[in-house]
Amino acid sequence: MRLCAIHSVQVYATEEPRPPDPPSEVSKRQGFDKILQVFSALASESEQKRRVQRTRVGMAGRIAKGLGHWAAMIPYGYRRGPEGVIVPDPDEACWVLWMYQQRAAGWGAARIAAEMNRRQVPTPASRRPHATPGTTWHPRTVRRILLNDVYVGVVRWGEHVNPEGVHERLISRPLWDRVQQLQREHTRPWPQRDESGWLRGLLRCGFCSDEGRSRAMTYYRRKPSGPLRYLCCSYYRNSRGTRCCHNGHPTSKVHPFVTERICRWLSDRDAWQAARRAQFDDRDSERELAQIRSAIASQRTTWDRTFRAYQLGIINANDLAIHKTTMDRDLAALETRESELTRRQANVGALEAKFAELAPLVSSLSEAPYAVRARVARALIRSIHLRRGTAPIITLW
Repeated sequence: MRLCAIHSVQVYATEEPRPPDPPSEVSKRQGFDKILQVFSALASESEQKRRVQRTRVGMAGRIAKGLGHWAAMIPYGYRRGPEGVIVPDPDEACWVLWMYQQRAAGWGAARIAAEMNRRQVPTPASRRPHATPGTTWHPRTVRRILLNDVYVGVVRWGEHVNPEGVHERLISRPLWDRVQQLQREHTRPWPQRDESGWLRGLLRCGFCSDEGRSRAMTYYRRKPSGPLRYLCCSYYRNSRGTRCCHNGHPTSKVHPFVTERICRWLSDRDAWQAARRAQFDDRDSERELAQIRSAIASQRTTWDRTFRAYQLGIINANDLAIHKTTMDRDLAALETRESELTRRQANVGALEAKFAELAPLVSSLSEAPYAVRARVARALIRSIHLRRGTAPIITLW
């Protein structure tokens, strides 16, 4: 509503039909009509929340009764029956049973899909009104059917599950259990996170930082079977080499450099304090934080005065909307900076209390587990900027 008022766009409410105003009247204060539109929007929002709640209660009741929630696409092998209950489709149900039997016999999803394509079996997508000619079976479609428990009588909607659906089952429970066991045995596990990337999240590209952007550095392997030993700009890799530059760094130099700095700071608190003072002064941060909070309070006071002027008829709705948009933008910037400074002070205060806890880790930091090294690095360091040809620039909290 505020954006429409700024750009002189009239809102036509279907529940309150009225002819549009002439252009000469748009810029004037809308008065009581504007208030009616605001109250109408609030009432519509409240009704929408009640409608969503009623829908959730109704769907929970359907699942409790064994009636599933069937959207536009009925599960393959079924068709819509009377009273919202799905019934087996004789042309498709036999193929569902065939897929489960072949999977239990040891066939893979790719082999099943290839065989169904060879036999020209219609795909689930072919049931759509405007299906693309020549659609084929894919292994992922077969896997989706093999993992769908609707074929053993389960109905679900979100967190609501009922294993005793009223629709007819296409697959027996022993056959289903056998197929699920095969699927679990042949599922590839997620690769474990490489512990050599313990600085992940702290590294930034120095070239991107010069442009006012904070882009991360990416760990990568030069060979698929080789160790994860190199870093480059993530913006460069994501753009396929068309943006920024490679900015490559071997981890064999970056990791020891950062480890040596961390050990020096943990061994000598004065060295850590000196490194922090060389980057910024805490008193300057405190003064800036006080100024920002004062500016936020001043912005809110100004908004109160502006809204009071609108109520008294001194300014119109368009002027009020323009003031509100400008103040929201300024407040967002101030609040972002305030949260950053507050977080910095909180991290420094927490680190002062934890310094005695982190100091004993100096002797074993280079051989410490991934979680320990990452925790120490994130406690001390805010970011590490890398620029090819120069030493890493470490920014402390």
